[in-house]
Amino acid sequence: MADKFEFESKEPSHGMRWLIVFIVLCALTGVSFWVANSNLMAENRRFGQVLMLAISCGKAMLVVLCFMHLWWERAWKFAVTIPALLIAVILTISLIPDIGYRGIRYSSMRLKFAPSELSTTERASEKLRTKE
Repeated sequence: MADKFEFESKEPSHGMRWLIVFIVLCALTGVSFWVANSNLMAENRRFGQVLMLAISCGKAMLVVLCFMHLWWERAWKFAVTIPALLIAVILTISLIPDIGYRGIRYSSMRLKFAPSELSTTERASEKLRTKE
């Protein structure tokens, strides 16, 4: 007389949803690879970068919603995402001056070996140095 333990869950299975999300993530990865290696990046680099960022944000959203189970949460999704969003916005805004004015205090040697083309702020600081 062996008793069988049968467990029937009342919750729906999310396996198919995870599979669909995985396939969509693979497709989005393929699209981002295509954008990175297409003529789009050579012709209009800024648009290509914005498109790559949008694809990456979409992939991150799918991962957070599905694999971190925020799809099925009601109140916690706002308690988790809103403070993180606020911190990200505040950090981004607070770093804008550092990035924008990074060339003002460069030495002449640093300006000589700067890896990219000088921005307008760096050009202005270079003109100020040559006047001195």
